[in-house]
Amino acid sequence: MRHLLKKPAKKIAKKYDLDVQRIPLLISGAVILAAILDHYGLDRAAVTASTVREGMIQPYLAQPGTWWRNKANRFGSRT
Repeated sequence: MRHLLKKPAKKIAKKYDLDVQRIPLLISGAVILAAILDHYGLDRAAVTASTVREGMIQPYLAQPGTWWRNKANRFGSRT
């Protein structure tokens, strides 16, 4: 997140081949992700092709109280 806050939007957009107008959204998303990780006591997240429904909602419905603690359910894994 520090990288996103320190670098000019144009440089970030060029480095990652993004539209410069999307950079504020990227920063907002990073802040939201950091808050979610902090809330659940997690130190990292994985980026996958899974959707939010597969990665979070389905495990939550299956195990409401502990879905985020189960590594097999975290980040959309299905085992």
